[in-house]
Amino acid sequence: MIWQHTGNMNLSTSMGDVHINNHNGFMGILGTTGTLTNTGLPFTPFVDVVLTRDFSSNTHVDYAESGTRLSSNPERTQFGGSIGIASATMQNRSLSYFVKAGAMYGLDGHASYGYNCTAGINKVF
Repeated sequence: MIWQHTGNMNLSTSMGDVHINNHNGFMGILGTTGTLTNTGLPFTPFVDVVLTRDFSSNTHVDYAESGTRLSSNPERTQFGGSIGIASATMQNRSLSYFVKAGAMYGLDGHASYGYNCTAGINKVF
């Protein structure tokens, strides 16, 4: 579970001045990761599966120049995942690195989607 608060912001953009109102967001994320072991490969293939749900209310942005209000109705539920490989370092098995590619798709009919590619390091304490 994630909670986020955004305070009032006044910004200047190429389309004019913008006012973003206070917003409190609450999001739930449920996911799992599966790995293939004992493959004889120097790395471990894995797959992540993720379901997210945004429980916050709709947000809006006010354009100061025209007085126009832009309301967003984001996808509240998204499903996706990623595939990747991870490899532990030879010197220290509690340190590993990974690379993965993934996608998230909205399930509420607004045709939203996103793709990503991530690389990183994991440290187990």
